[in-house]
Amino acid sequence: MRNCFVLLLLLAAPNSARAQLPDTLFVVHCEFQKASPQAWLDLRAMVNDANARNVKLSIELGHSWVDVALANASFAADINIWRQQGHALGAHHHGVTHPDFDGYTDTLLPTRVGDMTAFKEKMETLLGELQFGGLDEAETDWPCLVPMRTMGGIGSVNIVSEPSFATVNHYPVWQISHMYIKNIAEIILLKNAHQNALSSQVVGAVTHVWNYAADPALCTDWWDYLLSIDPLGVNNKTVPGVLALQTPALASSHTLINASSGEQLKLTINTQYLFPNQPYHILFSASGVDVGYDLAGSGTDSIHLSLNIDRLTRKSYLSPNSLVFYDTAGNLDATGVAEGQLVGLGALAARLSGRTISAQALVMNIAGDIDLVSNVASIIIIP
Repeated sequence: MRNCFVLLLLLAAPNSARAQLPDTLFVVHCEFQKASPQAWLDLRAMVNDANARNVKLSIELGHSWVDVALANASFAADINIWRQQGHALGAHHHGVTHPDFDGYTDTLLPTRVGDMTAFKEKMETLLGELQFGGLDEAETDWPCLVPMRTMGGIGSVNIVSEPSFATVNHYPVWQISHMYIKNIAEIILLKNAHQNALSSQVVGAVTHVWNYAADPALCTDWWDYLLSIDPLGVNNKTVPGVLALQTPALASSHTLINASSGEQLKLTINTQYLFPNQPYHILFSASGVDVGYDLAGSGTDSIHLSLNIDRLTRKSYLSPNSLVFYDTAGNLDATGVAEGQLVGLGALAARLSGRTISAQALVMNIAGDIDLVSNVASIIIIP
């Protein structure tokens, strides 16, 4: 009798014996056409239900939700509260081919509200620097310097994925997938997929605030299942929790340069095999103003250190050549990787202390067109 009891326990909790669970991801789409004070209250209730089960949400706001939040101090305060609770905030966008086009696009339409730069700027008035989003028309509308992307839709093929590197609209992104859940039958698909997923994979789901408001059990059934097998929420991640530690397209070995002694830094371009053997350039700039620096006179926003228009400073900075840039141009190797060096040959001028040197990589194709515009790697000069 005792043996039968033990057997029944094992059959009832198949995941309890797994060495390591896969990560899970739950994305919330806040549709721009559904924004209202009541919808915000529904979102708040959804977050509270998730908190009760140690589930972290990745909340992607449509642009009109920014207006709702900024019109109500209590709603705006929720952003920091939710982040402190472990949730993440990103953006949601519907492009011109979507039935519910939100008005923002880089496509030149007389009826558009604004371009994607304006969209990003609006989102950042509430969220700060935009880190991720689920954005339609990505090949033409993905905004500059948003490093993480969610994607997917209806159907079980979208449930399980692993982080993947891609370029969208010439910008590098790390991306992950999710399946849209709208009924309990799809929760069964989620559970089955979770029980069969590898520990290296991510089980992703997405739904809307209005789906939750119509039937909270649509979410809480799945969240209760996760609570039963992962009570501390260790494997429940946000989009940055899954993707932020992935290798960026451009990385610096240091974030600081010591002005008094000089430093040597390594800059690495890594395109994850996407652009083997293609030519690249690394562009540098520094914050601040230097009078008479180039043919145009003093710069008011930045000082270009490499590949500037007049090419006067292609390889060095300052008259004593205190900093020298090596390998600022060349070809990626067969894996789509290249390395360059910034070498300090001596003390930097004291006036440079506190400035920031920024690097950005361009990868070109044979025709000379740009295939990739990388993230920015920043290095601060300290005393």
